[in-house]
Amino acid sequence: MVVAVPKLGPAQEKLMRSALKLGELRTHTTQYRAAANKLNGKQFLRKDKHDADLFTPTDAAYTVFASWGFRPKKAPVVAAATNDDHTPRRLSINDIDVGYRLRSVDQERVAALKASITDLGLRTPIPARASRRWRICRPLLAQTS
Repeated sequence: MVVAVPKLGPAQEKLMRSALKLGELRTHTTQYRAAANKLNGKQFLRKDKHDADLFTPTDAAYTVFASWGFRPKKAPVVAAATNDDHTPRRLSINDIDVGYRLRSVDQERVAALKASITDLGLRTPIPARASRRWRICRPLLAQTS
């Protein structure tokens, strides 16, 4: 099934190509934020719940803009959770929602953990509640994809 590519303005097309290529998009100017919000309204980009400047392409975007040659980036599965019957299941890193933290993150410990994960790899599944590890691993895993 061939889907016609909709007409986009120059800023929207630039943002859409960037989002499809990288798997996410961070807006830095008011103009680009407005263009990304319009793409969000067209359901081509999904706005991050906690960061107003971060957007990710939707499955619809990859379908509609398939002629541009971009393929969805599969997020690595890194976290364990349980189904309703308490059996373990795996989550994609993009499905984890980190809420508000009451304590601050010790940057020295983060650097040590990051170095260890980079050198040795991730040896233990990350529980979905362990947001410190998740925040450290997400950029590392994005580099290897």
